[in-house]
Amino acid sequence: MHSSVVVVAALLGIVLCCTAAPSDPTVVPTTAVPTTAVPTTPTIAPLKTSIGQSTVAATATAATTKAARNANGVGSYFWHEWRYFEVSSVPAPWFLANYECKRKGMALVSLETREEDDYIRQHIFSNYPGEHFWTSGNDVYQEGSYYWDSTGNAVGPYRNWAPNQPVAGTTLNCIAYDRTLDIRWVTSNCNNLLRYICEQYY
Repeated sequence: MHSSVVVVAALLGIVLCCTAAPSDPTVVPTTAVPTTAVPTTPTIAPLKTSIGQSTVAATATAATTKAARNANGVGSYFWHEWRYFEVSSVPAPWFLANYECKRKGMALVSLETREEDDYIRQHIFSNYPGEHFWTSGNDVYQEGSYYWDSTGNAVGPYRNWAPNQPVAGTTLNCIAYDRTLDIRWVTSNCNNLLRYICEQYY
């Protein structure tokens, strides 16, 4: 009889140990949800806007560059073969024009070939109606003996004088392009205020 009680008690202990306690109905179990990174869509500006901004930026840069050139006395510039040319934005007497070109490591233009003369005349014709321009030609040191100050060479054999030019006289010593005479050469008073063309060899 005693041994039977022990066996029953042991069986009850096993049942109580292995039976799960009832869950509290008021507690809601939480489940960990893995977080997934949501891909972000890059913001792309409309093509028209991007182009518009680029155009504005380019225009602003060009305007700034032009303003900088004008502030430095440069109205326009162009190339021909191995030469670079700058056209002044303001007029000056011949001696100041000559100085300004040399200050920039350049020289007042010399016109020793028809090809160069024709090219520069075309640029003047297309961009500067009614304007006159200094060249480096003059006879300051000897009346009637014209030479190119930039090269030291005598004017010739190529010449492109306007009709009735050059005019002899102690006050008309510097050679200029005359826009009203088919952009040909005339002698002018060196103190006249004219625009000028600087050149540089490369």
